[in-house]
Amino acid sequence: MCLKVACTQLKKIKKSQKPTTLSFKWEVVASLAVISFVMAFGGAFAALVPLVMDNLHITYTQAGYMGTLNRLPSILLPIFMGILVGRYGAKHIGIISIILEIMGCLISANAPSYLVLLFGLFTAGAGFAIRNTIFPTMITQLFSPSQLGKAMGVYTSASISTMVVYPLVSAVGLSCGWRMCFYLGGIMDVAALIIFWCTTGYGSSSRFYSEMNQRNTKSVWSALLNGELCKIGIFRTLEIVGTTSFLVWAPTFVVESYGVNLVYASSIPSLFILVCMIFAPFAGSISDRFWERKYFLLVGCSLWSLLLVLIPLAPTLELLFPLIIASGMSASFIPVLTSTLISQVADPSLSGVGFGVQAVSMGVGGIISAPLVGYIRDSTGSWLTSFAYASLFLAAAAIIAITLKNKGN
Repeated sequence: MCLKVACTQLKKIKKSQKPTTLSFKWEVVASLAVISFVMAFGGAFAALVPLVMDNLHITYTQAGYMGTLNRLPSILLPIFMGILVGRYGAKHIGIISIILEIMGCLISANAPSYLVLLFGLFTAGAGFAIRNTIFPTMITQLFSPSQLGKAMGVYTSASISTMVVYPLVSAVGLSCGWRMCFYLGGIMDVAALIIFWCTTGYGSSSRFYSEMNQRNTKSVWSALLNGELCKIGIFRTLEIVGTTSFLVWAPTFVVESYGVNLVYASSIPSLFILVCMIFAPFAGSISDRFWERKYFLLVGCSLWSLLLVLIPLAPTLELLFPLIIASGMSASFIPVLTSTLISQVADPSLSGVGFGVQAVSMGVGGIISAPLVGYIRDSTGSWLTSFAYASLFLAAAAIIAITLKNKGN
């Protein structure tokens, strides 16, 4: 199926003559979205946390460090890789990123101990950090600000799809063991590598990415010292702490609070992300029309902060599901609009650096989130207290959002 998609995309690209035509632009978005969706399985390790805890006999805090090591490369690599994309092009750096994710899956699948598993997750996280910088950069090079929201919405729908496969990953983990999930993730990543190679290596797409290589004409430091970009980075860090705290620990929270099995519990974060995926294109389109993107961020973060406190108070699963749906709707604006704002405040030739800053910010938030909630859960034994602390970060992000500036096209 994946190879069929790759061949179809390749034929389309060979037929196109002008890399700036609208059809070519959406072919690129479709290709990157398909790749992100295919690679979702390998990144859904959070659904396996309870199984890994039982098998390796680790604590909540140690389990939190699994997320920390996976996110650590997002602090160390993205800005540097964003610069390299501007110099050497998306194709070569993109291939390296996917190969790293394949290696990470294979190392994790064969890990004989907790420390080796951490190394595998770190390797996979390095690939993800690079890919998370490259793909949105490629899209921003193609679309004007007035069209970018919709394009980012479509791409974001696929890029956040990891949580949607949580129930499937949990089911495979329960029936075949958690190691099998990493093997399958590696196989899917190989298919993604083939698709990426085909859709960036031939015809007009190859010429387009070569042209991108020559656009890095302005100072990297001017982008890094951009006040608006720094505020977006702070906003993203705070928001990721709140959101990731919930997504990583939601399956464990549901298992312990409602006594359901892991597969069923994994549907909670999956439902959250599925709602985000459905509403993300709508969020991008409406922001293109009204342009007041910071107010959508303000409202989204504020509602999400409130709902995160209400979630552990739900007495039954019947009442929990509506809260999850409302949370997903509130959070759906955040990844789309922050990516769109980056393209507005950073020069197009340095968009890779801008998305590198965002990836670093997300990495910092991811490193803080999982062990923070794990530690609070170990210390207090209360999920309400744990999620309440996480919600404070979302409230702080809402305050930052109101200070952001909007720019026209």
